Amino acid sequence: MTDTSFQNYSALVIDDEKFTRTVLARMLGNLGFKEVYQAEDGSTGLTAVHDLNPDVIVCDIQMKPMNGLTFLQQLRETAEGERKKLPVVFITNLIDQESLSAARGFGSEHFLLKPVTPAILKDKLSTILTMA
Repeated sequence: MTDTSFQNYSALVIDDEKFTRTVLARMLGNLGFKEVYQAEDGSTGLTAVHDLNPDVIVCDIQMKPMNGLTFLQQLRETAEGERKKLPVVFITNLIDQESLSAARGFGSEHFLLKPVTPAILKDKLSTILTMA
């Protein structure tokens, strides 16, 4: 596991389940992120990305009204500059081949299965942020 300090990074958690969103946000705060923002679906997530400019996004795939894959597609289509490459980690109950292929097509290969532990989240984010 890579040891990364997250104190210079901000994160956005997008999940339509308030409990899950709050738990993930708390985990990120406990990992030392300087700012942790929350959005309740892909649509509000897009607005948050453009308003808050986070360094990494942790996003559920299965949400309504806008799911995580549609969010990612629209993010890639509307973002400018470095935001086009913004890392997105998908959190999901099930990783099916169709979702995996779609996410890869939009430039994300980062998936974690629920329930996510702080150690797994830290490891994944350390790897992603040291590659950036």
